[in-house]
Amino acid sequence: MGKVHQIRMRTLTEEQKTNLQNELVNSGWEIVGHGGGVQSPELVSDEVNWLLVTCPDSEKATYPSGYQVLNDKECIHCGLPVTVDFSKC
Repeated sequence: MGKVHQIRMRTLTEEQKTNLQNELVNSGWEIVGHGGGVQSPELVSDEVNWLLVTCPDSEKATYPSGYQVLNDKECIHCGLPVTVDFSKC
């Protein structure tokens, strides 16, 4: 099993979230958790949802297109960023 990655989904519609999840699963990622909440107490309308996924443990692992890197931590199993954001798909 690969390392856990966090995928944030801020402005995606429910259909886009479902499509993203399907793309991840079809690419070998395993969804191990999910959640959501308010991004900032000062702006309660700014909600963010996220998925916790494990990578396919391969150098061939890829994210679907349209992501932004949120930190500089890389996975030791697949080499991809550990935390990314999908704002639009």
